[in-house]
Amino acid sequence: MINIRKISNGFVLIFAVAYAIKFFLLSQGDVLNNYPIISPDGFDWYTEGYYLANSAKLGAFDSLPILRPPFFVLVTAVDSLIGNGFFLSLLYGFCILINYFSIMWLLENELSCNEEKYIRYASFPVALCTTIYPINFIKGFLLSDALAVGLTLLAVTLLIRYKNSKKLSFLGASILMAIAASMTQTYSLIPYFIISMCIIVDSYAQKKLIDLKVLLGLISLTLIFLTLTFLWRDNINHNDTPSNFNLFKLSGEMINFYVNTWIYYFWIFILFALRNLSIADFYKKRECFYFGCLLTVCVMGCLCIFYQWPESRFTYYFWPWFLLAFFIIISKVNSFSMIMLLTVGIIFNSCISVPNPWGPKLNEVTFNFKKNWAYEFFSAKSVDRHLYDCVNAECPSNTFLQSSDGYVKSVVGFNLKIRKTLNERGQSVK
Repeated sequence: MINIRKISNGFVLIFAVAYAIKFFLLSQGDVLNNYPIISPDGFDWYTEGYYLANSAKLGAFDSLPILRPPFFVLVTAVDSLIGNGFFLSLLYGFCILINYFSIMWLLENELSCNEEKYIRYASFPVALCTTIYPINFIKGFLLSDALAVGLTLLAVTLLIRYKNSKKLSFLGASILMAIAASMTQTYSLIPYFIISMCIIVDSYAQKKLIDLKVLLGLISLTLIFLTLTFLWRDNINHNDTPSNFNLFKLSGEMINFYVNTWIYYFWIFILFALRNLSIADFYKKRECFYFGCLLTVCVMGCLCIFYQWPESRFTYYFWPWFLLAFFIIISKVNSFSMIMLLTVGIIFNSCISVPNPWGPKLNEVTFNFKKNWAYEFFSAKSVDRHLYDCVNAECPSNTFLQSSDGYVKSVVGFNLKIRKTLNERGQSVK
C-alpha cells in the first residue's frame, strides 16, 4: 500500500534541498550582484548586513539610511562573511522544512489517534500548500518573511510541547524562538501572543488555575523584545526606522485589493468547506489551539485590511495558521477521495497565474504552470548587475541602476560607498 505520509515527507525534503542548492547557485558568490529575485527591501536587508559585518573595519562611517529589525540583518551579515549565499540558502531551505513538519506535528497533536488515517491523507495537500502553492512566491525573494513565519511556527510548536509535557526546557526554547522571530519581524509576536493567551484562558477554564509559567514567559518575551529593540536602535547609527504603524488606518480602501487577493488564494478551500462543513463544525468543542489559530487568522486578516499598503505577501503572515485551522476543521471529512479532490484543486490553483503576484487581480488570471513561482524559481538564471563597475549609484552606463527607483539607488549607493571605503583602507572586500 502506498504510504502517502512518507511520499509527502520525501517531496518536501527534496524540494527544500533543491531550493537551497538553487538559491546558492543563483547567488554565484555575490547575492546583491547576481541573485535575480530581489525586491527593493531585499537590497536594503543585505546592505545592512554587509555594513554590520564590516563595521569594525569601517570605524567612523555614515549612518545607515534605514535600520531594520536585527535578526535577519545578523543573518545577512553572517552570510556576507561566510560565502555570500551559502548561509542564506541553508536557512531558507530549513524554513521550508520547519513550515511543513511543524504544521504536520501540530495537526497530529490536535487530532485524536482515531484520525491517524486522515492525517496521512492530509499530508500531501499540506506539502503542496507549503511549497508550490502560489502564496509561497515570497520564498523566492531575498526577504525576512519566510524566516519570521518559520521561527514563529517553531516557537508555537515548542510551546504546545510544553503544554503537553510541562517541561520547562520546551517553554524556554519556545521563548527563545519567539524572541528570534520578533527580532526578525514584529508581526511574529501576534500568533505567539494569541495562542499563549488561549492556553492561559483554557488552563483557567479547565482547572481554575492560571498557567503562570506561560504568563511569565509572555511578560519576559515582551520585556526582552523591548530591551533588545532599544539597544539595537541605540547602538547602530541610523537615520530612520521603518514607520509601519503610520500606515494603519480604519478604512475600507483595501477591501477591493483583498477581495481579489483572498479569492485567488482561498477559493478552493472555501468551496471545499461549503461542500463538506456546516456552521456548527466551526465552533464545536475543540482544543484551545484550534481557536488560537482561528483567532490569529481573523486578527491578522483585519490588520491586513487596515494596513494601507497593497501587497499580497501580508497574507502569507497568517497562511500557516489558516492551514492549521482549515485542516483541523475538515478532519471530519475522513475520506481519501474527498482529500484527493482537494489536492487536485490545490494543484489546479498552483497552475493558475497572475502577472503580478504582489497584487493579484482576478481579471488577469491565466492557466499557465510555467508562471508558478516554483517553476520560475527553478528555471531562473543568475544575472550580472555590474554593480561593482560603478563608483556610486549615479552610474550612466549601468542599465540596472538607471532603471531603478530612488530607494534602490540610495541603498546600492550606500553599499558601493562601503566597498570604496574598504578598498581605500586596504581592507579585503567580500
